[in-house]
Amino acid sequence: MPWWRSRPSDHFRGIEVRGECELIDCDVTRVRAAIGGRYLGERDGARMATEGRPKPGILLRLSDDSLRAWDLAAVLPK
Repeated sequence: MPWWRSRPSDHFRGIEVRGECELIDCDVTRVRAAIGGRYLGERDGARMATEGRPKPGILLRLSDDSLRAWDLAAVLPK
């Protein structure tokens, strides 16, 4: 799961996902393009998917049987 931390208060935020996982050995180009397209735009996401790493890869699919998120930033002193 992607995670970005940029502020000190982000240390007090989190997410937990529980579920069954599956490892899939496949060509990951299409999946990388979809994820890249979401964050970089369709054109740059497609470019990212074809550059860099070799195309065969391992995809980790995680079912979201249980999700939990927390944000304690509101209780931190300002």
